[in-house]
Amino acid sequence: MSSSFSSNFIKLNKKLFFSKKNLNKDECIFVEFNKWSCCHISISNCLLALKKKYNCKVVAYPENGLDHFLKEKTFVNKTKFFLGKNLGISNFGVYKSFSTNEFLDIKNNKKCIRKSQKTFNKTINKIKSKNDLLKLKIENILIGDLIYDSFLKQYNKETINIYSKIFKNFLKISINYFYFWLEQFELKKIKSVISSQSVYLSSLPIRIGISKKCICLVSNPERLYRLSEKNLYSDKEHMNFKILKNKIDNNILSKGIRVSEIRIKKRFTGKVGQDLSYLSKTAYGSMTGKRLLRNNKKFKVLIAPHSFCDAPHQLGRHLFPDYFEWLKFIILNASKKYDWYIKCHPNFVDYFDNTLSVVKKMIKLNTSIKYLNPLISHNQLIKEGINAVITCHGTIGSEYPYFNLLVINASNSNPHIKYNFNIHPRSINSLKKILNNLDKQKINIKKKEVLEYYFMKNIYFSNNWLFENFEELIKYCGGYKNIYKNKCYDFWLKNWNKDKQNKLTNSINKFISSKNY
Repeated sequence: MSSSFSSNFIKLNKKLFFSKKNLNKDECIFVEFNKWSCCHISISNCLLALKKKYNCKVVAYPENGLDHFLKEKTFVNKTKFFLGKNLGISNFGVYKSFSTNEFLDIKNNKKCIRKSQKTFNKTINKIKSKNDLLKLKIENILIGDLIYDSFLKQYNKETINIYSKIFKNFLKISINYFYFWLEQFELKKIKSVISSQSVYLSSLPIRIGISKKCICLVSNPERLYRLSEKNLYSDKEHMNFKILKNKIDNNILSKGIRVSEIRIKKRFTGKVGQDLSYLSKTAYGSMTGKRLLRNNKKFKVLIAPHSFCDAPHQLGRHLFPDYFEWLKFIILNASKKYDWYIKCHPNFVDYFDNTLSVVKKMIKLNTSIKYLNPLISHNQLIKEGINAVITCHGTIGSEYPYFNLLVINASNSNPHIKYNFNIHPRSINSLKKILNNLDKQKINIKKKEVLEYYFMKNIYFSNNWLFENFEELIKYCGGYKNIYKNKCYDFWLKNWNKDKQNKLTNSINKFISSKNY
């Protein structure tokens, strides 16, 4: 059944991408080659719009290209690549159906090795701190954040030891990979790059493409962005919420705020994935019969950690170089005059990294902090009298203020930065002062502002740009993780018609021409 879904998707693409126009082989559109069905739909639709204007060659590059620099390709991998691209097997056939002409073979070469070694020798002695790494530019292109996040993910680390052999080796390979990609842009006339994300070294083509003034699109089933030198990261539409809000008709805004209250309450009653489609567990589940917070009159504070190696710089830089350094600072500066608790998100229980075990070790630095089971409901903590939450930039910052509770962020890149329902310290010293005076913080939380943010984030910028009802897609596929499998093709095909396709293609074209973020 799964293979019939992909074959039907291939048949449709062949009709849509059929063209009698002469192909301009001198120019290229680079598209990310991955195995995720929902991304194939989003990428192919952007490609269809671009091809209306630029009928040029399409080159697919592997999302996991860095792996070929970290370890040599096996004979089996080489054979799979050769047979796949020539016979159109599996995902190669899917990409060929939406006019992919070439599959880029990621290979190192002596010229890039020489360049990267020279740059590495100059660079390594300049990196004296983690922040130096984050600010690293090669050929005037910022790549330090991509290297940082890729290292954490590749080795399942909570932080980086910049003096370690493993990191130095990874840095050298990353610089080498950068020069491989820079050479591609020097050898080819690349008009556009389409990627599924803007994090990790897999998005190097996007980062370099931005510097070369290419049309750089981050296209996934929930969002479509056009990146630029002004906007290097996806998922930062919140920076414009206040400006855009003033352009919305007051009646529509009022209705949106009413709907937002209905929807946020569903989240608080335990609806899984309510406007957080990627979650498989709710943080607002059922309460236990046993009291969890200490029965005293102390000001009660909750620390809400982040997953250590899950792209900490997805939105840009924070006050601390990573989540581990942030959490260590909070733990060491948690004043004993307050009552402290720490709770990870329930989704971390089955997450790919070791956040839970590291957190349990870290709180030994401050025995006054009580560890709470991740499955414990925030509803119970709120009912029992929690007073404040410490986060770096988590979604909890738009949830606890609804209950008139204090939230302290540790990032100027946090999604709530334009609103006053959180406290946003601008420096580490400022954060330290706040931590020592949590019970004296004065903040006027307006519930209407919380709901306005919710409206802008989840309704005005909904995740229905590609699929008319993203929640229905998740249900049809049997859960969020399954939208990356072939059943997603079937949902797309069952809801497809020519009129919808024309409207979508025209809409994407209009968006690209507008140069909007």
